[in-house]
Amino acid sequence: MNGISTFLQLNSALITGLLGLFGALAGVIITNYYNSKNSDKKINFDLMDKDRERKFNLRKEIYLEAVDSIVDFEAMLGAVATAPSLDEFNDFHREQTKKLKKLELISDMDISIKVADLSAHFRYLINYILTAKEPIFKIERELDELMEKIRVC
Repeated sequence: MNGISTFLQLNSALITGLLGLFGALAGVIITNYYNSKNSDKKINFDLMDKDRERKFNLRKEIYLEAVDSIVDFEAMLGAVATAPSLDEFNDFHREQTKKLKKLELISDMDISIKVADLSAHFRYLINYILTAKEPIFKIERELDELMEKIRVC
């Protein structure tokens, strides 16, 4: 025992220095561990934030297109009954439907259901107008024939 206490007395500064070194090394390791953990969290948060911002901008663009599409649809529905040809309307309808389908694709469930209902409602209105248009054309032709007979007389 006497040899150990003599060793400790002679090398106390060395032992204290080594204990301090190991303590500092443990502190650095713990600090690095928590810093890397926090750094990973920050990187993940930044990535999620950028992804959220990108999705928001995409949604904003598609929502604005969809609003324009709905307004254009309403205007075009009023013109279907008097349109001489439906080719232009069919092309227009196809483009507007694509915009609404994009909105349906990126939206949450509630909005997707409402957009699908709106699209179905537009299709119903178009079909209704087109089926009602044929009798109107028939009456217009009869009226034109009567006007022609009146002019002849």
